[in-house]
Amino acid sequence: MKKLLLLSAMIFLAISAFSQSRTVYTAIATGNWGSSTIWSPVPPPGEPGAGDDVTIPSTYIVTVASGSRAASTITVNSGATLTISSGATLTTSGNVVVEGTMDITGTCTVLVMMQQVII
Repeated sequence: MKKLLLLSAMIFLAISAFSQSRTVYTAIATGNWGSSTIWSPVPPPGEPGAGDDVTIPSTYIVTVASGSRAASTITVNSGATLTISSGATLTTSGNVVVEGTMDITGTCTVLVMMQQVII
């Protein structure tokens, strides 16, 4: 009985570890990546992070102005712009799909970890 209980607990913990919630952030305004007011869901739990998916719809411009930002996947729709300013870092562990514009100014860092960039 103890072994069955221990096995059940281990399976539960393993499933919990692999089912971390992922938030899908969609820009609803032009602005700075670090501003929670440009993201949906409303109210957002903050700005997108390393485990989150990001979509920038057409007409919006999202700027990574400074510091380090991250997302799991990034999609820049046709008519949208993602600007990464000099000195800023953007890291993604998933796909980056750019159907709009990705504007990189000055010296910045864009890290795509083990996935693909589709432009």
